[in-house]
Amino acid sequence: MNVSATPAVLSLEQKRALYRDGYVVVRNAVAPELVEAALARIRRAKKGESLSAEREMTDLVNASSVTPILHEAMGPFDPPTHCQVGVIKRSEPGEHFNNLGYPDRDMPYYGAQTHMDGLITISAPQEVQEGTPGEIYHRYFASGPKGDLGRSPDVMGHNMVPMFQDPEMTLGNGSFTAFVFVCLSDQTVEGRGQTALLRGAHHATERFFRWQYETNGHVGPEGPGWPRINYDAPNRCGLVYLPEAVRDQFLDETSESTPDGKRWPRPTQILMAPGDACITSYHIPHSGTRNEHGTESRKNIIFRIRNKNRQPDKVANGVSDHPDRGQMGEWLEYEDGNDPWERSKYALCNMWHEWEGMAEVVAEERAREGASCLDMNAAATRSHPTTAHDVQATLRFGVDTGARQSHEIDPRNGRFARSAEHAVTVHDGRTEPATLDTHGFELLQHPHPAVDWNDANAVAEVYYAQVSALVLERTGGSRAFLFDHTVRHGDEAVRAARGVREPAYGVHNDYTHWSSRKRMRDLLPDEAETLLERRFAIVQVWRPIRRLIEADPIAIADARTIREADLIPVNRISPGRVGETWQIAWHRRQRFYWFPRMTPDEALLFKVYDSATDGRARFTAHTAFRLPTQDATTPPRESCEVRMFVFF
Repeated sequence: MNVSATPAVLSLEQKRALYRDGYVVVRNAVAPELVEAALARIRRAKKGESLSAEREMTDLVNASSVTPILHEAMGPFDPPTHCQVGVIKRSEPGEHFNNLGYPDRDMPYYGAQTHMDGLITISAPQEVQEGTPGEIYHRYFASGPKGDLGRSPDVMGHNMVPMFQDPEMTLGNGSFTAFVFVCLSDQTVEGRGQTALLRGAHHATERFFRWQYETNGHVGPEGPGWPRINYDAPNRCGLVYLPEAVRDQFLDETSESTPDGKRWPRPTQILMAPGDACITSYHIPHSGTRNEHGTESRKNIIFRIRNKNRQPDKVANGVSDHPDRGQMGEWLEYEDGNDPWERSKYALCNMWHEWEGMAEVVAEERAREGASCLDMNAAATRSHPTTAHDVQATLRFGVDTGARQSHEIDPRNGRFARSAEHAVTVHDGRTEPATLDTHGFELLQHPHPAVDWNDANAVAEVYYAQVSALVLERTGGSRAFLFDHTVRHGDEAVRAARGVREPAYGVHNDYTHWSSRKRMRDLLPDEAETLLERRFAIVQVWRPIRRLIEADPIAIADARTIREADLIPVNRISPGRVGETWQIAWHRRQRFYWFPRMTPDEALLFKVYDSATDGRARFTAHTAFRLPTQDATTPPRESCEVRMFVFF
C-alpha cells in the first residue's frame, strides 16, 4: 500500500495493508534535510569507504518519523548504529552467473533474485560445476572466507552470514522483525534498481516455517522441504533462496520463465521517491533489481530492526540479519535457560508476535478470514492449519474404591491412591486453541526469566512478580497471591543432587471445593473470611526451564469433558500438612491435549479451582506422560510450576 503523509503512527488502513501485503510505503517519512545530509555524505565518500555507521545514514531512522512509527506498530527496538548502504550503479544485463546459478541476462524482472534474509551466500561459481551433488556442496562451502570447515555452523558466507545459526544446525536462517528501506534516489519508474517484494508471501513463509518446525524442529534451508542447493541450475550450484512450496503459490499466467522453462513469481516493484520509506515484515521475500533505466545510481539505505523483547540484553545493530550471533558470526553468551534459537524459531513461526501495535488488526483480519481472535497466537494457528501431532499414550487414572484413599508425598510410607492405566489419544493443543475460562487452560508466549532455578529465593524474588502480572493480565483479576512453586526434573540423579521433584504421573487436580478454602485460611488467616465472600481462583503456571520439552510433557484435559462423577477426593499428606486433591477416574468422553516441543518461552496457564459458578471452567485435570518416541537418550524434562490465588 502507498500513502502520502508523514505520520507519527500508521493509520488503521495502513496497518491492514501491512498485514495483507506484508509492506507499507510511507511517503515523505524522512525530512528533506535528512535526505540531503545522507546524499551529501555519500558524495563525500572516498573509494572503498564504509558509510554503514555514519550518523547521516542512521539518522534516516533515528531522527525521522520512522522511529515513532515502528515504536507504535512494532514495539521497542535498539536505535540503529549501522545500516546497509544499498547503491546499485546503472548496468545492462550481464553474462555472469547469479547466486541462483542462472546467467544474469536470463533472469526476468530486472534480474530479481527473490529471497529470504538471513541466508548464507558464497560467491556463485562462474563455471559449470562437475561432480556429484555431495562434491559440489562440499566444494562450494569450502570456497567461503573461512575455508573448508565441512558442514558446520562456523562456516560463513561472503555476506558474513553463518551457514547455521545454532550449534545443533537446526536453524538455517537468521531473522529479525522489520525491514526499513529508505529511498534516496528517483525510483518512481520500474527498472531503476528498486527493491522488489513478493506481495502477500509473508503469510506463506510463516506457514512454511511452522510446518518445518512441527515436522522435526528444523527451520530454514536444510530443514524439511528446503534444500540448500539447486543442482539443476545452469551452473549446477544455485542457491535455493525460497522453498518451492512457497514460490509455487505465486506462479500465475503472468509469470515469466528462464530459458530452461522454469517459471518465476512476479515480484512487485516498489516505486519510491527520495524521502519515502518502505516498512516490511521480515517474512516477506524480496530482492534488489538491476538498474537498467535509471539516470543515476540507485540509493536505498536498508535497516534490519528487531523487537527488543526477543533478547532484551543483546543489542541489534540495525544491519545484521543474524543478531543471535555476532556480526562476524561470533558466538554470544546467553544466560542459563535462554535458548535464542528456540526464541527465533518461535518468531519465524509467529510473525506478528513481535508487532505489538498490530495485535488488534491481526486479530480482526484473521477473524475475518475465519480464525478465532481470542488470542493472537491462537489465531495464527487456526488461520493457517497445520498437521496435528496427536499421540497415543498411556495415562494413569484414579480408581474409586468406595473408601477414603490417601496419597503420601513421602514414598517411604508407601501409601498411594489406587490407580489404573488407560490408553488415550492426547491431541495437539497447538491446532485447537484454548482459553482459560472455556477450556480451563491456555498456552501463552512469555519470555523465560533470567533466574537460577536451583535457588528458591531467587525464583521467588525474580519470577513471582513477572508470572503474577501475566496471570492478572489474562484473568482480569485485581490481586494475585503466589504461594509456592515446584521445580521438577526427569533424571533421578539430578533430583537427588538438587532436591527437586519428579514429574507428576497420575491424572489429578490439585485442589477441591474444601482444600481450596482451607489453603486460603492457612495462608491468609486474617483476610480469608472476607476474601471468601467474593470470587477467587487458584491458577497454576507450568513451563519448561532451560530447554524445550522432549520427554515427559504435560497432558491437560478440556474442562468441559471432566464430569463431577469423575472426581475422586483423596487425602494429600505431606510433612506438616494434610490437604485434599481430586484424582480423576477415566471416562471415554474426556479429551486431553499436549503442546509439542514446548519451549522455555512458553507458559501453560490452567485452573485448579475457580469459585465462580456462572458456567465458566472451574478446574481441569493434568498429568505427566511418556511420549512414544522418548527413550534413555532423550534429554530429561525440566520444568517449574507456580500456584497462586487470584482475587476478583
